Amino acid sequence: MSKLICFLVVFSFFALMITGCSHNAGVITFGKTFRIGGGEYGGLLYVNGLSVIDVSRENSKMELEVDDEAGLAFDAATNTLRGIKKIKFQVGKQVSGYLVDLAGKDRKLAEKYLDSAD
Repeated sequence: MSKLICFLVVFSFFALMITGCSHNAGVITFGKTFRIGGGEYGGLLYVNGLSVIDVSRENSKMELEVDDEAGLAFDAATNTLRGIKKIKFQVGKQVSGYLVDLAGKDRKLAEKYLDSAD
């Protein structure tokens, strides 16, 4: 029973941290993976191969380039994934609750922030 309570406390903590988060998160896995989740991840997920999950906010993108000739392979000796040429994340202007609060207090300062974020 105490293990169940501990699990529920830890799970609740991370659930609250993730749902209130304004970060851009990305996860790349290779191999056999199994996930149970909700929200962005859906219900049940089983992947045997490459799995890319990009949970981004507005004005962001992810670019992943794989070597077509070499393909993807996991090297257990070095614990590395081979065959990825490039992983690139770009994050543009993003509006958070902090910026909304600032705009409510000083609209010109919020506009100045957005202009400087280019």
